[in-house]
Amino acid sequence: SAPHPPCSHRHSMPPCRVRSSLLSPAGAHSFLSRTGETHALRRRRVCTGGAPPPSVVVLSSADNPALAHAPLDAAELLIGHDLESLLAHGDKLRRAEALLWVPPTPPPVLRALLVEGHAPAVRWCHGFYAGVDPIAAIAREVLLPAGIPLSNGRGAFSSSLAEYALMAALHFNKQVARCQQNRRERRWDKFEMSVLRGQTLGLLGFGDIAQHVARLGKAFGMRVVCLRPRQPTRSSPQYTVVGPVISQSLL
Repeated sequence: SAPHPPCSHRHSMPPCRVRSSLLSPAGAHSFLSRTGETHALRRRRVCTGGAPPPSVVVLSSADNPALAHAPLDAAELLIGHDLESLLAHGDKLRRAEALLWVPPTPPPVLRALLVEGHAPAVRWCHGFYAGVDPIAAIAREVLLPAGIPLSNGRGAFSSSLAEYALMAALHFNKQVARCQQNRRERRWDKFEMSVLRGQTLGLLGFGDIAQHVARLGKAFGMRVVCLRPRQPTRSSPQYTVVGPVISQSLL
């Protein structure tokens, strides 16, 4: 096969439809030599032409566990949890082309960073979680007029949250708290444990997370009913998907 062409553009930014988390566990590296929340992490250059990796502003505290999986060989991360720590990066902040907002960093920090012109070269903004409601106003009032796309972490946590939902269902159905109490008291308590098979799993919304939960629920033999805020555009042979009004027959 033909060799890959040299890097013709200094930095190539992903399109706005990118939804996976920028800090993906794939190719993860451990943090070394932490020097505080305002440090920049430097690693090898990724373009064969010798161009430095892109700079990404990360609105987060440096001790956030999510940063332990940062792809340090792909970008230089300028980390800060408030405006003061971010401004300490100096000219690097003005040259940064991408921005990652990691909750619980206050949304006003993101707004001030953009509105006050501290990061004029930013061409892409990414929300770490799937939900971007806390920065929705910033997206409408700041990002959209500036033509800066906003992506989110849709799908990055769906499997984990689906497993958590089924763990909770099993926790209560199997009365785990009661079993733990019996163990502490060294008591043999005979009681009937219910099963998930045949029970109804209700989901409010049917996005990516809910669909992952539904698949696990079906694997346990549960009846899955999904309520969508809008009339469903297509039916599912596996799940009962209803629109804004729940049919009384489903209750």
